Amino acid sequence: MAQTEPAQTRFELLHQLVGAEWGGAALNALVDGYERRTSYTVEETTTSADDLSIRVKIRILQERAPDAWIEWPGQHVQPYIDTGALRDITHVWEDNGLTDVFTEGAKEQVRFDGTYHAIPLNIHRINNLFYNVEMVERAGVDIDAASPRAFVDVLEQLDDVLDVAPFLMALRNPWGTIHVWETILLGETDARTYREVVDGNPGRHRDAIETTLDVLTQYLEYANDDALFSSLPDANAHFVDDEGALFLMGDWAASAYDQDAYGETWDAIPFPGTDGDYPLNMDALIPSSSEADTTAIDEFLAYAGSREAQTAFNRHKGSMPPRTDTDPSEFTPFLQDQRADFDAATSQPPSIAHGLAVHPEQFIEVKSTMAEFVSDPDPASTADRLVEILA
Repeated sequence: MAQTEPAQTRFELLHQLVGAEWGGAALNALVDGYERRTSYTVEETTTSADDLSIRVKIRILQERAPDAWIEWPGQHVQPYIDTGALRDITHVWEDNGLTDVFTEGAKEQVRFDGTYHAIPLNIHRINNLFYNVEMVERAGVDIDAASPRAFVDVLEQLDDVLDVAPFLMALRNPWGTIHVWETILLGETDARTYREVVDGNPGRHRDAIETTLDVLTQYLEYANDDALFSSLPDANAHFVDDEGALFLMGDWAASAYDQDAYGETWDAIPFPGTDGDYPLNMDALIPSSSEADTTAIDEFLAYAGSREAQTAFNRHKGSMPPRTDTDPSEFTPFLQDQRADFDAATSQPPSIAHGLAVHPEQFIEVKSTMAEFVSDPDPASTADRLVEILA
């Protein structure tokens, strides 16, 4: 990394948190809070969410890894650990009392063989069914169906009454398809089955996988006309502009909504069949095993794990802090409700679509398979392929 000042005065942070839709304000709050407390400077290098992983891999192979970066933890970082690209930061956790104040689920995603390699920044819930209150009331339909399959009837009723898409989808990137499918899988089966599927035993549930893909095929019939070409910001803009009734997405989508209108013009419920489940996504601050002076990095890691930083970051990110001692009153009513649901949840399964649940090589193959499925839906053959990939 080219530097204009001595190494100990600044360090590089590679990230994709740019702009309102992608957490730019949250990243600014984190960095500004740190730089007010220290003489060190964070040198930001930005990239797109789609390019982040490949940029990190290339930099590591070129032996010029960024000092730290922000990315999914869980199985997503296992290859980095296997190749020695990540540093052991257990001392940061222990010296700053972090092991006592983070949720166990968050710790599991950054702890490998008893060693910590990252700091969780947030917890995102992925099974929010956002809905336009006026449209749902006008249609006179109860959207809280008993199951994902029963939810098809809800979409049909909405389609009969409304002149907009009943179910918004963002399918330009295959993760959008996986996001919907994995939520259907959780709701149509249960948390135990879901975990068995992602933990290497999908063959036992091959028929259930086909069933959920058949349900997804039916959902596609009620999606927005431009779903195949829509990114997350595109689909979210449709929802904000009253161009769709329902949107299944993570809590981050709500950061673009009028928070004062929560419960009035927009609201959210757990996706049908997933009440009591809190399937999650997570971002983490990950330090490389570079030979640079680690003093500044360790200080930044410790700050990122502090209550002050976690509160500031998550208020802007539209997510929940993985620390257990933050003050709920400092967050929006929507996020307070999310926290209450998290505390009451009976399961917190990791997401496939967002990299926590499966190895990166499997994730790439799942993305390719689901991209093919959307262009030519075939539940039976796709189920066979997913079983092969996830086994």
